[in-house]
Amino acid sequence: MTRSRFEEGRGGHYVKSRAARDDIASSSFDDARGKATNYMIDLPGGAIGQISNNWFVQGRDKENYSAFIAVAAEGKAHSSAGLVIVGNDARLATGVSRDTTFVADWSGDALSLGDNALGPGLKRFEKR
Repeated sequence: MTRSRFEEGRGGHYVKSRAARDDIASSSFDDARGKATNYMIDLPGGAIGQISNNWFVQGRDKENYSAFIAVAAEGKAHSSAGLVIVGNDARLATGVSRDTTFVADWSGDALSLGDNALGPGLKRFEKR
């Protein structure tokens, strides 16, 4: 998926993929006016590929604000070894103040987490 725009979600995730390989690039995820949303990107069974050069804004009205990107939160159906997450810009919407994580990983695999621009309140990575 490239050059796509996601905004003003109404519950659920912006992207949820059970594929073994995902390439999500040059897209925008604007949750500033979303309602009861969850992760921006959910790879519930893990995946290889890339998440690169995307723009993320997490809004106030979240059902789950614990992470922007979740890897293998529902189990490890696929390897995530080498999943590349690089060149992204992530921040909280204006007026939102909380602690959250950019990438939450349940897979235990060695992800390739490169340089990403993260705003205040965002932790780079958390193994869960």
